[in-house]
Amino acid sequence: MPQVTMKDVFVECGSSLQCHNKQLKSLQKIYTAMDPEAFWLEFVHLLKYPMVVYAREPVVERTIEFVAKFVCSVSNASEVDSDDNSLLNKLVTFLLQSHSACNQGVRFRSCQLINKLLTNLGEDAHIDDDLYNEIFSGMLERARDKLPLVRAQAVYALARLQDPTDKDCPVIKAYLFLISCDPSPDVRRAVLSCIAPSTRTLTVILDRTRDVKDAVRKTAFQIIADKIHIKTLSIAQRIQLLTDGLNDRSEIVAKTCANQLLQSWLKSFAGNVLELLKCLDVESSVEICEKALTTMFKGTAVGDLVANFTILDDKMLIDGEKLTEESAMYWCSLCRYIHSMGDCVEQLLEMVLPNCLDFCDYIHKYLERCGQCTDLYEQLEHEFVIQQLLTMTSFMDLTDQAGRKVFQKLLDDMLLNENVSHRLIKHIILRLLDLHSDHEPLVTHLAEIIADIREPMTSVEKRPGEDERRQNDLKMAGIRVQLNQLREDLDECIQQQAFVKAAELKEKISELEMEKAEISQAQLTHVEEVRIERTDPETWLKCLNIVSELLENASIKGMSPVIQTIKDSLILPGIQNADPDVRNAAVKALGLCCLLNKETALQYLVLLLQASQVDTEGVRATALHILFDLLHFYGLEVLQVEPPAPTADGDTSTRGRDTTGLEMSTDDTWDATSQTPDGEEQEPELSTAIKLLTILSSSLDLESSDLRSVAAEGLAKLLLSGRIQSAKLISRLILLWYNPMTEEDTRLRHCLGVFFPVFAMADRINQEMLKEAFMPTMRTLLNAPSSSPLANVDVNNVALLFVQLTSRQMLKQNKKTTRGLIQDHTIHDNLALQVCNEILSHPDSFGVKVLVKTLNILDISLEDVSSLKDLASLSAQMLEAVKEKVCVKGLLKFQSKISEVLDKLSLSENTESGLGKSSKENPCDETTNPEGFEANENTDPSRLSLLTINKDATGTNDEGETTANTKTGNIVKTPAPRSTKKGRSRASAKTPCAVSTLSDLENSVFLSPTPIRKSSMKTKTASTVCSDALDDSKLRLDSTSRRQSNRRVLFDVDNTSLQNPN
Repeated sequence: MPQVTMKDVFVECGSSLQCHNKQLKSLQKIYTAMDPEAFWLEFVHLLKYPMVVYAREPVVERTIEFVAKFVCSVSNASEVDSDDNSLLNKLVTFLLQSHSACNQGVRFRSCQLINKLLTNLGEDAHIDDDLYNEIFSGMLERARDKLPLVRAQAVYALARLQDPTDKDCPVIKAYLFLISCDPSPDVRRAVLSCIAPSTRTLTVILDRTRDVKDAVRKTAFQIIADKIHIKTLSIAQRIQLLTDGLNDRSEIVAKTCANQLLQSWLKSFAGNVLELLKCLDVESSVEICEKALTTMFKGTAVGDLVANFTILDDKMLIDGEKLTEESAMYWCSLCRYIHSMGDCVEQLLEMVLPNCLDFCDYIHKYLERCGQCTDLYEQLEHEFVIQQLLTMTSFMDLTDQAGRKVFQKLLDDMLLNENVSHRLIKHIILRLLDLHSDHEPLVTHLAEIIADIREPMTSVEKRPGEDERRQNDLKMAGIRVQLNQLREDLDECIQQQAFVKAAELKEKISELEMEKAEISQAQLTHVEEVRIERTDPETWLKCLNIVSELLENASIKGMSPVIQTIKDSLILPGIQNADPDVRNAAVKALGLCCLLNKETALQYLVLLLQASQVDTEGVRATALHILFDLLHFYGLEVLQVEPPAPTADGDTSTRGRDTTGLEMSTDDTWDATSQTPDGEEQEPELSTAIKLLTILSSSLDLESSDLRSVAAEGLAKLLLSGRIQSAKLISRLILLWYNPMTEEDTRLRHCLGVFFPVFAMADRINQEMLKEAFMPTMRTLLNAPSSSPLANVDVNNVALLFVQLTSRQMLKQNKKTTRGLIQDHTIHDNLALQVCNEILSHPDSFGVKVLVKTLNILDISLEDVSSLKDLASLSAQMLEAVKEKVCVKGLLKFQSKISEVLDKLSLSENTESGLGKSSKENPCDETTNPEGFEANENTDPSRLSLLTINKDATGTNDEGETTANTKTGNIVKTPAPRSTKKGRSRASAKTPCAVSTLSDLENSVFLSPTPIRKSSMKTKTASTVCSDALDDSKLRLDSTSRRQSNRRVLFDVDNTSLQNPN
C-alpha cells in the first residue's frame, strides 16, 4: 500500500467533512514521523494554495477548517504556551505576518484561520499577553480593511479576546464602533454574533433591531432571544422590541421575533402568559400586547387554548380576586381570536364567553366594587378592566330581546354613574351604537342622558323662612283661640242638650285640629327632589365626550334640532370654560358639528382660527386639526371662494383635479396682497383664503413639535388632494423634513416621508410643482449660514431626491397615469434648463458642483430636439464660464452625452428617411448614479429608490420612517433624511465638522491616526509574503520563562448571556 503524503491529505480533506477524522490521524502520523522544521516548511507551502483564494469555495473552506482542527489537535488546548505548541506558534506567527498582504484572499484567509484556531482551542484555553497584543493589533488593523468580508472575519477573530468585565476593554470599544458605524451589514451581523451582552453593550444590541438590513435585524432578535434575559430589559425596551419586531416590514424578521423572542420570554416564565403580560405593562401598550397574544395563539390549536384557560368558573366568569388587567386582556384577546375564526369554532367560543345576563350582572358588581376605590392608580386599573369587559360584549349574541334590554340598561347606568369617568365613554358609546341600527333615535336618548348628567335629581332639605314661620305662628295662635272658644260652646250645648249644634261645633273643632297639624308640619324640615346643575370639569368632560363620540361614530345626516340644542347649551359654553381639557373637548365637538353642516363651519371658522392661535398647546393642536379637516372636506368653498380662471396657455395640469383648488404662484405663495396678471387686485374671497392659509402655514415655524406635525400633515393633505397648489410650500416642507432640528420629531418625518413619493406619483402637475420648488430649495440650502441647522444638510441627497421625485418612473408606477402623459413627460428637460441658467448666473458659486452632478443624472427626453440643442448650447456656455476642474469634468460628461444623442438623432434621420417613426425604449429612462451620489448596496444604480436617497450607511434607522413601496405595493421603511451626525457612513458626504468628529472617534478606538484599508506591502506578491513570513521576527509561546499572570483566558462567546439580575 503506497504511503500517504501530506499533499494527499490536503487533497482529500477538501473533498468532504466526513473524511476529516481519518485525515487527521494520517497527518498526525506524518507530523510524528517527520522533523518539525521540515514538516512546517511543507505544511506552510501547501497552505499557501488555499490562502490565495478569496472566493468562498467549498473545497477551500473545508481545507481551512481541516488545518485549524489539525493544528489544535496536536497542541494542548488548555496550555497554549506549552513546549508542544511550536506548530501553533509558527502558524499564528505566519498568519500575523501575512494578514496585511496586498492580495485580498490572503488577508481574508489569514483572519479566517486565526478565528478558527482561537475557536478550536477550547473553553478553558489561555493565551500569552504578548500573543494577545499581537493578535489584537493585527486583527484590529484588518477590522478597518476595505473589504467587508475581511473586516467580518477580523471581527470573528477578535471575539475570544474580549473581556466584558473590563470597562476599558479595547475589543469591545472596537465592536461598539463597528456595530454603529460600519457600512457593511455583514460586519454588523458579525459584531452582533460576537459581542458579549452586558449592561455596556445592551443598548447597541437593541439598536440593531432597527437596522436598515433585514438580516441584521433578524440576527439582533436572535441574539436577544438567546442571550438576554427579559428581566434585564426595562418595560419600555420590551415594548419597543415587540413593536419593532412584530410590525417589521420583513416577514422573516417578524417570524423571528414571534417564534424565537416571544417563545424565549414565555419560556422564562414557564409558559405562564399572564406572568409575561405583567412584564409588558398592558395598560399603556394595549395594541402591541394584543398583537403579541394573537401571534402566540396562532401557534396553538384553538382547543388547547380553551383547555389551558383554567381560571374560569362554571358560569364562564373569572373570580373577582383573579380579575386583573392581565387576565382581562388575555380573556378578551382569546375571545376575539376565537370569534375571528368564524362559526366553525362557535362551540369553543361558548366555553370562554359567558351568558349576556350573567355578564351584565358581573360588570355591575365589579362597578360597585370600583366605586369604593379612592386610589387613582387603582382606578385606572379598574377602568382598563372595564374596557376589556365591554369589548368582550361585541363578541356576544345579542339577538335575545331580554339580553339586549339588560345590556342597554347597564350602559345607561354606566353613563349616569358618577364613578365612571370620561375615559370609558368611548367604549360605552360604541356598544350603544352596536345595539341600535338606527342612530337618529339614539341621539335623542343620549341628549336626555346628558341632561340627567348635567342636572341630576338631588334630594334637598327645605325649611320655612322667618316670614313664613311668623305667619304660621300667628295662624296657630288664631286657631288656638278659636279652638278654645268652640270647646266652651260645645260644653254649653251639651249641658243644654242641643245635640245638633254640638255636632256642628265638634266638626269645626276637627277641621281646626287638622289645620293646626298642617301648620305644625309646615314648620318642620322636609326633603325635596330638585335638579341642580353640575359645573365640575369631570362632568363637562363626560358630557362633551359623549357628544364627540356620538358625532364621530354615528351615522348622522345634518344638524338636527337636538344637535343644535346640544351645541348651544353645552358645546359653546364649554369653549368658554376655564379648564383647558374642557375647552379642548368642546373645540373637538364643535369641529365635528361643523363637518355636519357647511353653514355651521363658516359661522365658527373665525372662532376655531382664534383657538388655534391663542389657547394652550393641546387646544391649538385640536383646532388646527379641525381647520385642516374643514378645508379638506369642503375645500375653499367653505370661504365662498370661486376657483381661479384658467390660464391663457391652456395648461392641462388641472386634469382630473378638484376645481375648488387654490393655485399659488411660486414667488408669491400665501401673499394676500399679490395682484392678478392684469394688475387688478385679487377677489376678496381669494384674499381671505390666502390669509387663512398664511396663518395655518405659519405653524410650521413654531417651536412645538406637535403643532409643527399637525400643520405639516394638514398642508400635505391639502396638496395631495389638490385643494391648494404651491411650489413654495413644497420647498418649505422639504426643508422641514431635512432640517436636523426635526430629527427627533418621528411623527413629522414619518408623515412627510410617506407624502413625497405618493404626491409625486399622483399626477404630472405635482411633478411640475416639485420642479418649481427645486431651485428655491437648493438656493436656501446653499446660501444657509454656518450657524443655521440647514448648513448640515447633505445637498447632494436633496438634489437626488428631487431628481427621483420628478422622474417619469414615478408616473409609470401609477397605473392610473395614461401612457401619452408619460411619453410627453419633459419635467427633467425643463429642470435641466433651470439648472443650466442657474450655473450661468453664478459660475463661481460653490454650489455649482452639486448642480453639475444633478445635470448628469437627469432623464433628458430624446424626442425634443430643440430642447437638446438648447442644452448643447448652454453646456458650451457653461464650459466657458466655469473654471473649477471638477465641475468642468462633469460638464464635459454632460456635453458629451447631449452631443452623442444629437448625433444619433441626426444619423437616424438620414438612415431612416421615408420610414415611419418606431417606438423605442428611452435609454435614459433609468436614472444613473454619477460619482458623488451613493447608491444602495447590491442595488443597480440605475434603479435608485427612495430608500437609497435617504440611506443611512451605518445601517441604523433610529429615525426610520414608513413609506409605501410604489412598485410592489408593500410598506417599506425609509430612513429619515440624513444630516451630518456621528455614526454615518464614511463614504457619504459630510461637513468638515462631522468628518472630523467621526475620524477622532475612529482613531481613538483603533489607536491609529489613519485607517489602514489596504496593505503597505505593494511590491510583494502573496506568495512572496508567505515565503518571507518565517524570516521575520517570530512569536514564541514558550511558557517556561513566563508566569501565570502574563497569560489571558480566552473568552467563550457561545456560552455567555445577560441573565436576570435577580
